[in-house]
Amino acid sequence: LVSRLRSPAVTCTHHLFSTSLALACSYFGGQRLSDAAYSGDLAQLGTLLESGISVNTCDTDGFTALHRSCVTGRLDVIKFLIEHDADVNAEDSYGDSPMHYACFCGHVDAVHMLLEAGADPEKPSKDGSTHNDSSCDSRIADAAADGPPANKQAQAQVK
Repeated sequence: LVSRLRSPAVTCTHHLFSTSLALACSYFGGQRLSDAAYSGDLAQLGTLLESGISVNTCDTDGFTALHRSCVTGRLDVIKFLIEHDADVNAEDSYGDSPMHYACFCGHVDAVHMLLEAGADPEKPSKDGSTHNDSSCDSRIADAAADGPPANKQAQAQVK
């Protein structure tokens, strides 16, 4: 019996099961993380991150929790995720970054927060559009073009 448990077929089956289980946990964990970010549930976000789910895990639509929080503009959630090492330049399945969503949804303060955390203001999506193309509000386009508020102050001092 022990020799059969160590056979290549059993080992392979065990590996496939372990890999599938890990992928399923990551898949559903990403959805739960994304849902918590979208709803602004900081307690649930903390619990999920403490359980070992990566802050950059994607949900079923290819969005990270940071993408979802930039849609809603919840600064408390965006700040929390950034403090937990969320990738501010992560691409979703469309090639869009959290900055694209903050711009498109008109969240000026979220744009500033992302820029301060190192978001790339020139990062294009897969279709070549930039944050300025994503924005229907000139304040957002200007904020993305100017960079973080600290840079704007430094530029003003130089002039």
